[in-house]
Amino acid sequence: MGNHRADREELNRLIEEYKQIMADYMDSVFRANSVRIGAQELLAKRGFSPPHIAVVEEGDIYGDLQAIHRFWDGMVTADSTAKADFSAAQTGLSALDSALNAFTNGLGQNGENLATLNVEQLKQAIFEDKSLITSLLIKMESGEALNYGERELLYQYIQSEVLDEATIDEIKEIESMISNEGVEALQARLNDKVLVSKEALDQEIAMLQAYLYLGNNGPRDHFGSREQAEKAERARAYLALLTQYKTAILDLETEAKTGGVDIPFLAKVDHLSYKRNVDPHIHTFETELTLNISQYAGDMTREEFLNMEYPVLVRINESTVNYYIGGNAVNSLEAEEYAELMKERASYTVNFIGEEIQQLVLGELSKRVGGVVNIADVVTRHETGKQELENQLTINEAKVTAGNLGMELLISKRNVYGENQYTVEVQPTDVTYSILERWKEVKAIDPTIEYPDEAIQNQDWQTVSESLRGSSDGSTRIYPSLQEYIASGEIHEEDTVEELVEKNKRYNNEKE
Repeated sequence: MGNHRADREELNRLIEEYKQIMADYMDSVFRANSVRIGAQELLAKRGFSPPHIAVVEEGDIYGDLQAIHRFWDGMVTADSTAKADFSAAQTGLSALDSALNAFTNGLGQNGENLATLNVEQLKQAIFEDKSLITSLLIKMESGEALNYGERELLYQYIQSEVLDEATIDEIKEIESMISNEGVEALQARLNDKVLVSKEALDQEIAMLQAYLYLGNNGPRDHFGSREQAEKAERARAYLALLTQYKTAILDLETEAKTGGVDIPFLAKVDHLSYKRNVDPHIHTFETELTLNISQYAGDMTREEFLNMEYPVLVRINESTVNYYIGGNAVNSLEAEEYAELMKERASYTVNFIGEEIQQLVLGELSKRVGGVVNIADVVTRHETGKQELENQLTINEAKVTAGNLGMELLISKRNVYGENQYTVEVQPTDVTYSILERWKEVKAIDPTIEYPDEAIQNQDWQTVSESLRGSSDGSTRIYPSLQEYIASGEIHEEDTVEELVEKNKRYNNEKE
């Protein structure tokens, strides 16, 4: 595109004009339930042809406007960081060129199509853009965290192109299999459908990753209701269980390659239990996965393997998943019995987008644009190799992050050669997003208040937690009472938010 900044400013101007038109139009709708001519005349004065406009409900107008803004904001955000983020891959402007063209075409010359802009058609035009979607996948593949705009675009793509009604129905059926009454049906599904091949396991993981991917949303916004968000907790615990299975399979594969042998894939779940505790609120899975370790098992059928009562030349992997749920989830870990667990070191994952969902998105994109889409065809890998997003920290450090930000905590344990290996994840809740909203509120009152915008945009929750409550050395620039308001919404009767902000200023002046 020519002068990209000018194009963007013009589009922003048109959107602001559209916003004002819709606001004026909405006022007319309220007054025109019986006589609808007023709204048509108002738009005609603005230079829009009345025949294009039909009186619509308030929700339709604001729904369209919100969708347009979300997509535009997503593209602008991605564009503003594209050169830095994709410097080793390709220029951001070329990656976003056709998407922006779709947007300008949708608006029309001088905004003539604003009143009839079809958001769904705009989405489809954007999703036709192979370079845009593969650029997101390139960044995911390199191990970098997506920024706000990129997460929004990926989220919309998954919702529109990957998740269909049949997939969602299948996941809800899985959720119904998980209860305190028993998980026999889930164990049967694992043995009869999921563990029949490594590809089938990846497909199950990818399906759940897509369903559970929140993008920039809180759980209730994403799932539509608190009830459905609570059901999805079971699916997230099940996903962690599948991840443990895959880790065990990959470990065995690595060992076999090191030894120069080829081991036929045969796996089954010999034990699976589930319990939902109410006090404290925990979803718990316990399982035993049996893996073939014989290179001579190629003639054995899967049915024979499943029916073996006393298997030999197998490896048994024991795993436990504990998912501490709710905004106060970590309170249950304060008991003395967890003291030793808190000292354990765990793999901490800050990016919840796995390679399985990447392959699923690639598959859907291949159907849309025709032919096979391969990331390697678009860009050469960075010479430095894949950047790992996992680091090691104690479970207590993850617990502190979760506690400070009202997050849920998922701890998986796997027994490997008599030693326990831990993986820990933190998951934002609606409480987390309420904390961020209050933080933005006080930031608006006093722009000098510390607010880790970049860390929030990148969902770097450990940094966000330290900014709010202080790092390990106890240092923080936020006044304790203001911290408490941001974290819990609680405020003393004699205080106001504005007064707390003033106290915060004095607090920091005294420290300097």
